[in-house]
Amino acid sequence: MDVARKAVILARQCGLDLELSDVSLESLVPAALRNARSADEFLARLPEVRQRPRRRGPGSRAPARRVWLI
Repeated sequence: MDVARKAVILARQCGLDLELSDVSLESLVPAALRNARSADEFLARLPEVRQRPRRRGPGSRAPARRVWLI
């Protein structure tokens, strides 16, 4: 959420009329790994859940105004 707030602040500084509710958040960590107790456990379990990243932006199924990765 902190990153979203900072993105909104930067967007406003650039002249965009943007609210926090206009920003959608999606975790980069798969749900199955969010409860890993250590970095070692996370890395050990990573191959189990590796998936191909979903397509985003132009050409994807869901239309989007912009895709920003921060």
